[in-house]
Parts: sequence; C-alpha cells; structure tokens
Amino acid sequence: MMRALLWSVVLLTASVAGADERILSYDSRIEVRSDSSLEVTETIRVQAEGNRIKRGIFREFPTTYFRRGGDRVTVGFELLSVRRNGMDEPHHTERRRNGVAIYIGHKDRFLSAGAYTYEIRYRTDRQLGFFADHDELYWNVTGVGWDFPIDHVTARCNCRPGFPPMRSGWTATRAGWAQRGSTTGPSWMTARCSLPPRRSGRARA
Repeated sequence: MMRALLWSVVLLTASVAGADERILSYDSRIEVRSDSSLEVTETIRVQAEGNRIKRGIFREFPTTYFRRGGDRVTVGFELLSVRRNGMDEPHHTERRRNGVAIYIGHKDRFLSAGAYTYEIRYRTDRQLGFFADHDELYWNVTGVGWDFPIDHVTARCNCRPGFPPMRSGWTATRAGWAQRGSTTGPSWMTARCSLPPRRSGRARA
C-alpha cells in the first residue's frame, strides 16, 4: 500500500563569473511516475555575454550519492531531450566519476550576447526513500556546478494518478525561501527561492 509521499526540495548554490552573466530563472518540474521513477523537465533561462557562456551551458547530474543513513546509492539517468528557445539543440554527455555531465551547444558556433532559454528533460529512478509511515523524495533541484547566481528558482512536484495526497514541507537552509512549513493536499507542490553562485536548492516531499 502506497503511503503518503513526503517531498522536499533542496535548492543549493554557485562565484559570479561575468559582469552580467547569470541564470535569470531555473524552473524544475518533477513528476513522480507510477513505477516510482521521476521524469524531470528543467527550464533554464540564462543571460549570455560571451565570457563563460560562449557556445551554451552544461549541467552536471550526480548518479552516485550517500543517503542520510550512510548507504551508497547509484541511480539511473536517461536524457530524453535538450532544446534551446524551443528548438532541438546539439549536445553530448560525458561520464564523470560520480555522475553525468551534459554539454549543450554547437562546438563551432558562438552565441551572441542575450537571453536564451534551455529545456532539459530526463528520467531517473531510485530517488524515493521508503519508510514505515511515509515515502520521501529529497531532491537537489539545481545541482552545485553553476558558476553564476540564479535569480529565481522554482521547483514543482507532481504525482501521477494513484498516489495519495502529498504531504510537503520545506525549510530554509539559507535566506531566500519564499515559504516554510508543511501541507497535505493536491499533488502539485511548489517552492521558490534565489541563489548565489555555487549554492544549490533542495526540497523534501
């Protein structure tokens, strides 16, 4: 029997690399599927000035980590699509010691200065924790590899039909959370904050 899903979002942080280069917004939509895997759509809007953001961006996704109890966990990762401004964008992946790096952009084309919107869709599994009285998603929304401040971070979690109402709670690990506390209700839960460079945002549901 599926217990109530408790979800947490963690928002972490990144040093300012260029005068105006920054992540304008970072929106993550996390869908918990009926097989307990996650399908995630990240929409990342950046301001490029040709300093660090020359051809595109890259996103690091850890696939090996340790649970709070100390257990080592290896999760799955399947990249579904990558787009820039609504169009398919060249990209490639590289294996890292503890995960995968996604490099986005054409190696022979430089971006003009301006704002660009990237969309990364992927599927991952083994992310839920199962406990006696609840199931839990503890999610690192942005990762920790960004060398830019993030002006606005939004994380939204949704359960597929068949899951009971979600109990959701989050607490601030630093100033910037828009909301604290916990709720029991609809399957969509949202958390918002802003982040300096080399910080991350996390949530628990």
